[in-house]
Amino acid sequence: MQDRPWVIEDARTDVRALANPLVSGGFGLQFYAGVPLRTRDGFNLGTLCVLDFEPRTVTDAEIETLGDLAALVMNELELRLEYGRDLTRPAPASAGAP
Repeated sequence: MQDRPWVIEDARTDVRALANPLVSGGFGLQFYAGVPLRTRDGFNLGTLCVLDFEPRTVTDAEIETLGDLAALVMNELELRLEYGRDLTRPAPASAGAP
């Protein structure tokens, strides 16, 4: 739960990830790039992330795009909460829809 993006381009050589069972176990995670999902009030809810089974490099522009996607996700969640919609039920069909 950080405030900044967290990127591991090659988990096999990154000391932050070596002991993680997703890296050292059978799953085989090798690449991770995640950005925080933060509410307007500043609370971290989790991350929006990209995973791969092969090492990858990532550009600043790609991380910025991931951050933009996270902002869209949070905007949608906050709008749903603001309008009192139950996130577990689909939105009602519009009037006149078949």
